[in-house]
Amino acid sequence: RSRLLSLALAALLWLQHAWRSWGGVKFVQRRLPGLSRMFWESAKSCVFSLPICGGFCAPTASPEKSCLRHFSNEYTVPLAPRYMLLAPCLEFSPCCLCCGRLGTRWGHRHRRPIMLFGFGLNAVALVLAVVAALGLTTDGGQLKRFAWVRGSGAVAGCLHGCPIETYIGVELRLDTIHCLGPAQVIDMVGSPSCTTSAEQMGFVAEQDAPDRLSREVEWSDEDACTRSDDRSMKDLCAECRDSMVSKSSVILSVLTAFPTMATNLQRSTPFGDVNCQKAMGMLMNLVGMLTSLIALLAFRRACYANLPEGKDGLGAIEWTLGPGFRCLMAATLIKFPDAICHFLVPVPKPKWTKPAEKLNLAQYMSLGETVRDSADDLQARSREDAGKTGSARTGPGEQGHCRDGEDVDRADGDEMDLVVDSGSSPLPGQMLQGSDGMGDNSEHGRAAGEHGKDMADNDEAIKTEKAAKNACADAFDEEAQAVGHS
Repeated sequence: RSRLLSLALAALLWLQHAWRSWGGVKFVQRRLPGLSRMFWESAKSCVFSLPICGGFCAPTASPEKSCLRHFSNEYTVPLAPRYMLLAPCLEFSPCCLCCGRLGTRWGHRHRRPIMLFGFGLNAVALVLAVVAALGLTTDGGQLKRFAWVRGSGAVAGCLHGCPIETYIGVELRLDTIHCLGPAQVIDMVGSPSCTTSAEQMGFVAEQDAPDRLSREVEWSDEDACTRSDDRSMKDLCAECRDSMVSKSSVILSVLTAFPTMATNLQRSTPFGDVNCQKAMGMLMNLVGMLTSLIALLAFRRACYANLPEGKDGLGAIEWTLGPGFRCLMAATLIKFPDAICHFLVPVPKPKWTKPAEKLNLAQYMSLGETVRDSADDLQARSREDAGKTGSARTGPGEQGHCRDGEDVDRADGDEMDLVVDSGSSPLPGQMLQGSDGMGDNSEHGRAAGEHGKDMADNDEAIKTEKAAKNACADAFDEEAQAVGHS
């Protein structure tokens, strides 16, 4: 033991000497900032690479000014670190490129409200799916509130009614019977008491209400459908159990709502929109809706439509669909309008084909903004061309451009003023008549005729100017509409 202690002490002394001689303190002081910076960059890279929410706080190259730039950028794209490596199989596949071209001009102009509307629909679908998932419980009290199918009735032959209720969930079936009053008073005609009959069928009295008895049957139990003596009831029970919606399907309907909402936000800006996301938004919604509808309709047929009015000798039962089934059905149908929202909005045109040169993800996504820049340049050029056209038509000394019909309105006003002025001036005939009255002054009549001719030429010039400015305004409107469509 003393030798081991001596060796350990000698090793410590040697490490201390080596640390001082090699400048260990200075090494750590010199390398610590770089190591901390490298650790910080690695940590940020790991955080930004998290699916869906990792890119919310990432520094982005998106020119979007609104808060959507946090949810629609190069970091929020699925598999962002490897997206361009997988782009030949995903982004530039024939299926994704074909889906990216689909859409309307109206959808392109209203991209943001359409995608935010789809986001709201999926948020509602998430809440509905959570309510439906609460029907997966194996707790009888919770199943009463979130059952998928409910049944209510009364025991046949019971003197005081004896109401019965049945609750069907994905994992559990709950049967309850309420025996009103003391057991020796509530007797079925020619049969044992209500409590005795219920206990013989497997019911157990509840602790807080002794006159209320319940029976819980899990669908995973092999004896779940063997407690009835009726062969048809056994077959119906087995069919309902086999047609039960799987627990994993209900859980997936909740989990898949998050990437679906993220897809709506990703496509809300031209920068963040990509072909792969549109293909997923359209095809996955349609496929998921069809598969879920098939399972839900099979459950509805086996566990609701085919159920008899009487069960296990307990009397007539009226069946209704519970909130669990209704909520999941509504959440499934919401996928269809969301798919339509994705269909209406096309991917920006520069992303319809594979780029000729190799680009990183940020550069590729920036192609969507070139449409907006080119539209602004085209609008500026159209205004400049319209100004040149207006100056050529209206002649020197006139305003050579049209601004949304402003000059046309001014031309109308000028024309009206000139017409009034011309109306107040004497006409050629009047001037000639006046000249006759003054003594047949031929020189004065010739001057009046020239004045009338000048007025007619002036009116013709005004009409020509108005027509030129109207044509200028129409040409500018057509070019502006073309820019907006593009």
